[in-house]
Amino acid sequence: MLGPERIRLSRHDGSGGLSATVRDITFLGNNIHVATATAAGEALSVRLPFGHEAMAGLSPGDRVHLAFDPGAAHVFC
Repeated sequence: MLGPERIRLSRHDGSGGLSATVRDITFLGNNIHVATATAAGEALSVRLPFGHEAMAGLSPGDRVHLAFDPGAAHVFC
């Protein structure tokens, strides 16, 4: 399990991580919820602080790069 606040969103490809497409953007006061989908159709939610640099001009349909620190993930059996 990975909380949406633990996922980093970038407009540029980086090493590691994966590419995704923005499906929806919802402004929630001090935070922004970005719904994305990978090429395999997996839905991933990202929560960013309002004013985050990656949000400039971001629109549904845009390609983004997602990454996270593996230590932030929790596995439940």
